[in-house]
Amino acid sequence: MSLGRPLRSLVVVLAFAALARLAVAHDFWVHPSTYRPAAGTDLDLTLYVGHQFEGEAYARNPRHVVSFVMVGPKGKTEIGGDEGQTPAGRVRVTEKGLHVIGYRSSRSRSELEAQAFEDYLTHEGLEHVKRARADRGETDQPGREVFSRCA
Repeated sequence: MSLGRPLRSLVVVLAFAALARLAVAHDFWVHPSTYRPAAGTDLDLTLYVGHQFEGEAYARNPRHVVSFVMVGPKGKTEIGGDEGQTPAGRVRVTEKGLHVIGYRSSRSRSELEAQAFEDYLTHEGLEHVKRARADRGETDQPGREVFSRCA
């Protein structure tokens, strides 16, 4: 039995979501104003950063948005919004059916002083990274990372 394209896409999205939980990082998610919008209504979309679905709203920053879209029965719609504002996006739902919201940011850089980074690695259970830093004599060096956000 073959899965239809929308169902197959949903399965892929859910599989990536499950794998993403294995990655250790801050949670990042899109919270819609409703999960069952009626056709012809606007849907507000708030971005959040936090842990275990407790977090802070993340304002729209056009320099960070690579893709913010809604994909529905009739295709893809770009999600607009106002710079520096929450909710970060608003889109009109024009038809009934399954709609999936997707967000991808550009890469950002972060740096923590050495002890704060070591504490972070301990807290997040990244002992293998701590060992690698120790083996290279880097425990007294700042921790740097490059990351992007996807939801």
